[in-house]
Amino acid sequence: MSGAAPGMPAGGGIAIALSAIRAGRTVLMIDDLGDRTIGVLVTAAGHVTVDAVKFMATVARGPVCVAMRAALLDALEIPPADVPVPGNGRTVFRAPVDLATATAPAASAEGRAETVRALVDIRSAAGDFIRPGQVVPIECDAGAPAWGGIAEAAADLAELAGLTPAGVLCPVRGPDGGFARGFELAGLSRGARLPVVAVSGLIEYRRRYRADRRDTESAPPMPEG
Repeated sequence: MSGAAPGMPAGGGIAIALSAIRAGRTVLMIDDLGDRTIGVLVTAAGHVTVDAVKFMATVARGPVCVAMRAALLDALEIPPADVPVPGNGRTVFRAPVDLATATAPAASAEGRAETVRALVDIRSAAGDFIRPGQVVPIECDAGAPAWGGIAEAAADLAELAGLTPAGVLCPVRGPDGGFARGFELAGLSRGARLPVVAVSGLIEYRRRYRADRRDTESAPPMPEG
């Protein structure tokens, strides 16, 4: 990550992170909020594995959530957990759910992985889920930052990798229970060999990617001959 604070892991290339997400791996996403830095483990919801959920729960020690587009959550009739607060930068948590037909206990890594995969399965319907549950969806839409932009970035990372725009994310906690500090995040990325991507870098990449797509779609056809 350009301009990283001392002790912070340097952001790797976006292409490396996208390749990792596409392959079902976990990446470390960094968001510099000025007064504090947040590190979040992210993997694609459609590719989430039991091992990934276990790794997040035991290493990051934060809550395991799934960032999804509002339209997908609305289609599954999952309501907001609380009364939404209007305005930019808001975080809209939807009601936690479990997969009704999960083959493992809902609170287990196996059960949560089953629920996450079902949430992004196009064959799923509202009746496939029960509330309350263990998996917390976070509503996010492109261009509408949520949770400091991290939830949106997690969904965008999956979308840019060619997958369903939904990402499993888990904030990295330090020994004191607060957000892990720069040197702790650096140690985690080195020790677990995690690709690192900065939210700021992903936002810029996304902006250029969408601008390029608009230019391509609006370009006149090439003359024949």
